[in-house]
Amino acid sequence: MGMSEARNLPKGATYLVTRRCSDGRMLLRPDSWVAKVMTFCIAWAANFYEIELHAICIVSNHYHMVLTDTASRMPEFMAWVNRISSLFIALNRNRVGETTWDASEKYSAVMLLTEEAVWKELAYVTTNAVGHGLVKTYKDWGGFVTTPSDVLKKNGIKTSHPGRFVKKHKAHPLKIVKPKCFSHMTDHQYVAEYRRLVSEREAALRLALPKDKKGRRKVVGMKEVMRQSPTRPRKRTEKRYQITPTFAAVTAKGIEKGKKMVRAFRKAYGAALQAYRKGKRNVQFPYGTYKMRVTYNVNCATRH
Repeated sequence: MGMSEARNLPKGATYLVTRRCSDGRMLLRPDSWVAKVMTFCIAWAANFYEIELHAICIVSNHYHMVLTDTASRMPEFMAWVNRISSLFIALNRNRVGETTWDASEKYSAVMLLTEEAVWKELAYVTTNAVGHGLVKTYKDWGGFVTTPSDVLKKNGIKTSHPGRFVKKHKAHPLKIVKPKCFSHMTDHQYVAEYRRLVSEREAALRLALPKDKKGRRKVVGMKEVMRQSPTRPRKRTEKRYQITPTFAAVTAKGIEKGKKMVRAFRKAYGAALQAYRKGKRNVQFPYGTYKMRVTYNVNCATRH
């Protein structure tokens, strides 16, 4: 496998983020302690690394978030969440010394460039358990999932301290906020539209469910979810080493804008890196450069 492309992480970008458990294991099966650990980790890291959270869903073998990286610190945020949560997961699942997260691939972070893309992924995350055929509506999911109306909770969602590995870290409320691209909407307008899109997606997903002998749509159900072994490896249905999308835009105009953005960043980054390797330490890297900035403190362009 070749070297991965440099990441473009501009301040204020919104992403769909995904992290999967190793070998498809159900390590995040919704036992009571899972939500406690994950919400504590996400809330603490979001507060520390200046991440705005818009939607979260934790299913048995992976989690999704829609978030905005206000300070270009998402890699640090994700590293902290995954590292600390894995300590608790390994302990509670009797897997100390073993891998929690899929080592064959990094977390996925897809930049959402248009309002349409943000709406699509908000509905996708909220209805994720429905999309996997586990329950008929997101409200039936026994694990942790945020709701459209959580943005109305100005004090956030209360989290509990899990103890042990993070005794010096204070529990912070999990604050769900409206994405800035929807600042033209009131909170109540945003919630109403969010609920409409969730209802539409759930209805479409239910129609795709398999039928039993009596013609009724079947879901796995929470009882069966909780009976599944959390540590048994499961065969992946998707291929490994797939190309993860860099961005999502939905509209043709947005997609073209995304392609130009990616090409321009990679061209400028490649030229700057080549010059830097030749000893030109004052060369300017493009806006959004992350690793070279935090590792070597290189000169980076400012936002246009």
